[in-house]
Amino acid sequence: MKKKIIILGIILILVTVGLSGCNDDEDKEDKEEENYSVVGTWSERGTDGDQFIFKGDGTCFVIYESGTQSVEGTYTTTDTLIKMTFTGESGVGLTLDMTYTFLSENILSVKHSLTGEEQEGILDRELN
Repeated sequence: MKKKIIILGIILILVTVGLSGCNDDEDKEDKEEENYSVVGTWSERGTDGDQFIFKGDGTCFVIYESGTQSVEGTYTTTDTLIKMTFTGESGVGLTLDMTYTFLSENILSVKHSLTGEEQEGILDRELN
């Protein structure tokens, strides 16, 4: 009987020690590290220098046509969406919704349908 109590006590200690190592601290750290910002200059791969510039004050610029054309607007973000609004001189506005996923701190995978059909691309953050 004494041997069974000792074995049961050892099993209880092992279970207690084993379960005490299970926590979600590592998961929280991973999520915090992935909380990247879109603020910065992003170049689209496979284009002639098309860029998206997002400033910390909520303004944005899109530079296209090899840098010869640009538009200025404002933007807001959620966890997966960048909403850009551009207003021309005539007061007519254009809104571009671009869904995004960070592949790393400096690489974004994006999707938008500005031309009427869904387009995908990769944006690289320009590091100064």
